[in-house]
Amino acid sequence: MLEIPGISGSYEVPTQREGTLAAIATIIGIVGGAMALAEQIRKWYQEWHKSHLYHC
Repeated sequence: MLEIPGISGSYEVPTQREGTLAAIATIIGIVGGAMALAEQIRKWYQEWHKSHLYHC
């Protein structure tokens, strides 16, 4: 419509890119945190299992 002779103006396409990137970063942070926690639990369990394996 802006290409019609005699009509002038401008337009802006709203982007949700920043919100999307923030959401993705949040998800990555949550997943990364959960993975780190799972790794700590796994290490703790291995050490616990080793210590109880020899005591029984």
